[in-house]
Amino acid sequence: IRDSANNMGSAERLLSRAGRLAICGEIGSDGKRVARLLHELLRAYGRSLPVVVERSACSLCGDGALARLEDICEASEGGLLVIDDAGALVGDSQAARSVGAALAALSNRTSVVLLGSYAEIQALMHATPTLRAACPTILQLREPSAHDVCERICSRAMAEVGGQVSATGVTALLKYLESVAHPALCEEALLQAAAGGFARRLCSGAAKVGPSIDACDFGL
Repeated sequence: IRDSANNMGSAERLLSRAGRLAICGEIGSDGKRVARLLHELLRAYGRSLPVVVERSACSLCGDGALARLEDICEASEGGLLVIDDAGALVGDSQAARSVGAALAALSNRTSVVLLGSYAEIQALMHATPTLRAACPTILQLREPSAHDVCERICSRAMAEVGGQVSATGVTALLKYLESVAHPALCEEALLQAAAGGFARRLCSGAAKVGPSIDACDFGL
């Protein structure tokens, strides 16, 4: 955890500054879930209202963006405002400045989380001082490992079928995930497959999974 000036922050410092964060991570790092957990923490300490507004930065670019920005800032007053897809602001400096100015004008009781990849967040902070001031703390999430993705897919499969995942199924699935460079990039397709016939092949009491799994098994 570090602030925009690359200074390390303690856990206590994070709590005191958790209301204004830029969370960066690659696809599958679940930044929105982390944002909601931090919001719950702030609520537990009486520092935030149970209001969550989530918007894509894409909606804050182009015609009518200022009006939409004003609306979401008003709707999130005292609660949590999550702005996803921060990369959309990298190519629109005017929109980035407008968002930064609007966030800076929010009351201290409104929590703000900006979500994007590490490269996107770094580019925004470097080019837009108002955004850097509005979200001074950067929380970098690690990319999910093959084991992380495997666990989530197996959990979905068990929920769908109501049985346990076979050891053979876990081994085959993990072997496949370890063979791809970024397991999280294909996680959504895998989760959708786990909600269908593939779940029955993973779980006990159903057809056993073969010794190897390729992309066809997941509908990719």
